[in-house]
Amino acid sequence: MKSRKIIFIIGLVLFFMPAFGFPSSWENALLVLFGAVLCGITISSFAKDRKDKSAVKTNAPKDNIFVQNGFVNIEDKEEHGS
Repeated sequence: MKSRKIIFIIGLVLFFMPAFGFPSSWENALLVLFGAVLCGITISSFAKDRKDKSAVKTNAPKDNIFVQNGFVNIEDKEEHGS
């Protein structure tokens, strides 16, 4: 949520920047700065998504198979001969 607010504010500033009357050197510096901030937010968002996806994969049961409304352990199934 915080990153969305930052992106929105940067978008507003970039939209109104020509009307603010900044010198061209300041405008160029601000454009580079805002571009770097947007790239940083994007990279951190991708890293967070990748971390969340890997956490879901690692928490999944590995030796269990799904049977109707529960799980059956493969080792138990082999011991009972069924």
